Amino acid sequence: MRKILIFALLLIVSCSNQPKNVDNISRGQPPPTNTASIEAKQLAAEEEAYAVTEISFKKGSSLLNVESRDKLENLLNGVESKQKIDKIKVLTWADEEYPDIEQEALSQGQQILVRQRNSKIRNFLRTQKKDLDIEMVSMAERPGILAELWGSSNARMKKSLEAAGISILGKQDKGSPKASKAIIMLILK
Repeated sequence: MRKILIFALLLIVSCSNQPKNVDNISRGQPPPTNTASIEAKQLAAEEEAYAVTEISFKKGSSLLNVESRDKLENLLNGVESKQKIDKIKVLTWADEEYPDIEQEALSQGQQILVRQRNSKIRNFLRTQKKDLDIEMVSMAERPGILAELWGSSNARMKKSLEAAGISILGKQDKGSPKASKAIIMLILK
């Protein structure tokens, strides 16, 4: 009987000490929306982003659903009035995973879909705050050799996501799938 009582007491104590979701604690900043994958959070840390979120699209669509709009609004509203937004970085996937080295780019239709999704995200963000510097990155094509050699921001982010373990076309059994998603990072001045 005593063993059962001790076990029950330990169970109650362990359940009451669940860890809390925290982000940006090391910088002493309030936690942003906790709606991003581990790969998105890793990229945001490398880019020194204040907050990051991840949204999803319906297959074949570029429309922002209510949940995606709410996530974007929460991302922007999480910034205090005294803080200034330097840039927003948006990485958007088509309905297929990131292309592999041999393919270099997805079909023209998939590239157009990414541009349409980027346009919808940009337009929505600008309706919230007009003077935003928004960097759009298409995950429907790999960076060119010059971009990789030059060390462009887009090439660096794509390489970082590959290293973090995103799924690559033809190798979907490995890595985290990102098809029909977008990662949005908020960078402060």
